[in-house]
Amino acid sequence: MHISQNRALIVAGLALALSGGEAAAGTFTTIDDAQSGFLQGMSRDGHVLTGSYVGGGLYAGSWMWRQGAGYQSLPLTASMGMNSWGQPTVGAAADADGNQVAALVYSDSGMNPQLIAPYPGAVPQDNFLSQAYGVSDDGVVVGLAQNPDNNAIAFRWTQDSGMTRMPVDRPDTYSRANGISGSGGVIYGWNDREDGFRTGVIWVNGSPIYLHNPGMYGDSFGSPPGEALGSNYDGSVVVGQGYFDDNLYSEAWRWTQAGGTQPIGVIVRPGPALNSIARYTAPAGMFANARLPQPDGFFFPTQSFALAVSEDGNTIVGNSGIGNGGGIVDAFIWTPATGMVFLSDYVATLGITIPTGFTLYSANAISGDGLTIGGQGIDPTGSFVVPWIIDMHDSLPRDTLVTAVGVIGSNDLTDGPFAGYPVGAAVTMTFRLAPGGTPVVAGYASDYALGAGSFQLVATYQDQVDFSHHTAIETLDPATTPLLHLTNDNPRADGLSLDATATATAGQTLNFRVSNNDGVLFDSDQAAHINRSLRSDQLDTTTWNVGEAGHSMQISLQWVTLQDDDDAIFRDGFDGI
Repeated sequence: MHISQNRALIVAGLALALSGGEAAAGTFTTIDDAQSGFLQGMSRDGHVLTGSYVGGGLYAGSWMWRQGAGYQSLPLTASMGMNSWGQPTVGAAADADGNQVAALVYSDSGMNPQLIAPYPGAVPQDNFLSQAYGVSDDGVVVGLAQNPDNNAIAFRWTQDSGMTRMPVDRPDTYSRANGISGSGGVIYGWNDREDGFRTGVIWVNGSPIYLHNPGMYGDSFGSPPGEALGSNYDGSVVVGQGYFDDNLYSEAWRWTQAGGTQPIGVIVRPGPALNSIARYTAPAGMFANARLPQPDGFFFPTQSFALAVSEDGNTIVGNSGIGNGGGIVDAFIWTPATGMVFLSDYVATLGITIPTGFTLYSANAISGDGLTIGGQGIDPTGSFVVPWIIDMHDSLPRDTLVTAVGVIGSNDLTDGPFAGYPVGAAVTMTFRLAPGGTPVVAGYASDYALGAGSFQLVATYQDQVDFSHHTAIETLDPATTPLLHLTNDNPRADGLSLDATATATAGQTLNFRVSNNDGVLFDSDQAAHINRSLRSDQLDTTTWNVGEAGHSMQISLQWVTLQDDDDAIFRDGFDGI
């Protein structure tokens, strides 16, 4: 049995499990402007959050929060998730006839939702046609839609192919796609059984995999694992709820193709019942948001929900408790070392304090590195729900190392170290950015001082006649004070810009600019938190040259990397694709 009854033992065990390294500093922040809102999604680095409001049992608007910029409302009826970089956010909006349809929105200047056409031939049910629940980094949107038979189906949508149905073994029952891996190869959700209970489904490259529970209250009892609720970036680890153990407790689970579905526990906090918990839940039924805890009634009161998982698959968050007013539902964190423990106890061992009386109701989202967690809680007065975010990164200032690699595309320079260097010669540029940029637009754009002494532009080639090796190095004018301008979604594009910076060769300047018009490069204007390599085919604009009056050396970019000093923040190799 996985139910804990002793808070002191939990804390002691956590301290022992975490004693292998120094406790990291961290922060707990409530998103007060989103009071009464539920957190639904988080960008891969944990810098952008999104969520929905609920009123009268219906979704009633949505919001976004960005590190450095704070809160803003979104033009969606419901916001259910986002891709790795928060571009786009997906959910639902009203069409011209007042029907709710799946929609996506980018943070461009107009913030106008892009409505997704309903499933061909669909007829609205109670003004509902479809709702999006997730989106991959390559633009695949998934969710739930009405079909012509007025049946709720799991859908997959792309700009080119439109909306198509996900295959299921029981096509006459309801199904839904709760999300999609960032890589786009794995979709997860549920398909109802004939008795109406949900069974978890994982679609790998479009083919459904149904989950299994060999226990006494599992498959043979008519209760295979319930719905799938989250995955890591490549979909190799999927998590969910509804794995009934031998005590008939409904456990959260973790799935891999090699290991199948494994339960990860249930914990219940001792204390009086929180009888008002039901009024904080989302709408019920097939249109409900699966990321929110909901009491299932007296028959299955003791339960846990795994809602999100880190990049390496080894940190899982969610909620656990006794539903139907029988106890307090509380956020948990699970790792192989600690097992399932209360999140508030876990972060307390790291020196992070949760305000007295504040209930971490549910942990709904986690960053790729597992060190940023978001969810919703109940304020100490018990009056309202408020989203929160816990950041467990340390606060040490770090430089950012920028590296760009390319080849000479053309060159007619007549002076300086690169004069006469041939087309195809390899070029590498490196420099460091000082920590703590100067905000230009808070949360969206910052300028960073570039250490002129750290700059090097190196070109190398091998002579094809005598096979001799040649290397030339250029630096910056020591009198210059260059700035790198870093833009994140302002209004939508991401980019880096180093404009007309004087080099050590008199009369020559360096220009370097890269950008993506859709804002899918990174999710922060904090350089030390990006830690990503960008290929040239991910960029809409690239400019890299050394110029003098009437002459220039043009460099074709192959890739550029931003990496925090010593790669300490994402030391396990957290990097973009």
